[in-house]
Amino acid sequence: MLLPLGLFAILALPAAAQPAVDYSFTGGPQSYRGHSLAASYDHASGAFGSIAAEANKSDASSATTRSYSTRLGYAAERWSAALSGGLTPKTEGYRSEQFGADGSWTLITDASEDGSGSSMAFEAGYTRMHHRDERPTCVNGRRRCLRLGLPPTLSVAIDQNDILAGLSGRRGGLRLSLKGTLSVYD
Repeated sequence: MLLPLGLFAILALPAAAQPAVDYSFTGGPQSYRGHSLAASYDHASGAFGSIAAEANKSDASSATTRSYSTRLGYAAERWSAALSGGLTPKTEGYRSEQFGADGSWTLITDASEDGSGSSMAFEAGYTRMHHRDERPTCVNGRRRCLRLGLPPTLSVAIDQNDILAGLSGRRGGLRLSLKGTLSVYD
């Protein structure tokens, strides 16, 4: 279970840092409702972590889909690295698991006391997600499936590989970021 492990790691850090909590709601067509709750903790030593939970429901589905994730890492003066993981428990035949790693490197930094300095950083990451979906083979009844020799459900599995790369820069109060993600499916 990634969620309790991430929560334990965050709570085990000394309380001399910056905790944060974030909630968001998204509404959409077909009575779509999405709720997201996240908590993060940045420690003065450079360690950081976050946990998140999401719940989504719409008229297109009779069940609520829930997802849980965690991310733990370390940030130094010029670089950072993190590991992440998450899962969506089985809901109406669908479930998924994911893991990933990401990092950043500050290429140029020019700090000034008045905050007008500049910096440029490169970031990269990789996430692998395994999707599994089971659907009824015969929607007209189980007896028909058995008579035809068909399995009661059809299972489909897809692996998704996301590769992220980005470049960000800051000059004084102006920040500019350019990020891209390439998704490849197995």
